[in-house]
Amino acid sequence: MAQHPSPTGGPVVVGVDGSEESVAALRWAVEAARLRVVPLRVVHTWQYPQWLLGPGASTLPGPVDEMDAAAHGLIHRVLAGVDTHGVTIETAIVQGDIVSVLLDEAERAALVVLGRRGIGGVRRLLLGSVSSGVVHGAKCPVVILPHEVDA
Repeated sequence: MAQHPSPTGGPVVVGVDGSEESVAALRWAVEAARLRVVPLRVVHTWQYPQWLLGPGASTLPGPVDEMDAAAHGLIHRVLAGVDTHGVTIETAIVQGDIVSVLLDEAERAALVVLGRRGIGGVRRLLLGSVSSGVVHGAKCPVVILPHEVDA
C-alpha cells in the first residue's frame, strides 16, 4: 500500500496511562502514523487529586520532579513493548486535566487515538468521561478503540 503524507500534516496523538487499553491504542496509533507518514505524539498526563490538595492548599503534596520521572518511566515502558520502526516518536508529559490536555493536543493533530476501559453490562455501550470529553470537544477525528473482551 502506498504511503502518502497527511494533508493536515499534524501528528497522530495517543493518550497513554499504562493500561492494556492504552497500549492497544498506542499500537493502533503507531500504524495510523506510519500510514499517514506523520509523527506519533505519545501523551501522558498527571495531576494531584483535588482531595489530596484540600481546600485552599498552597503547596503541592510531593515533588513534581518525582511525578515527572514516574511519567517518563511509564512512557518508556509502554514504548519499549511496541514496534515503532519507521515512525517519528514525540512524547509529552503534562501536569493537568487529561481532557483539557488532549483537547489542546487535538488543535494541532491529524487524529487523536484513545483506548476505552472495559466495563460490564449496558454501561459498556457508553463512553467514559475522558473519551466523551475528547470526542465532543476535539476539532479533529478521534478514534476510541473498544475494549477487547477476548484480548
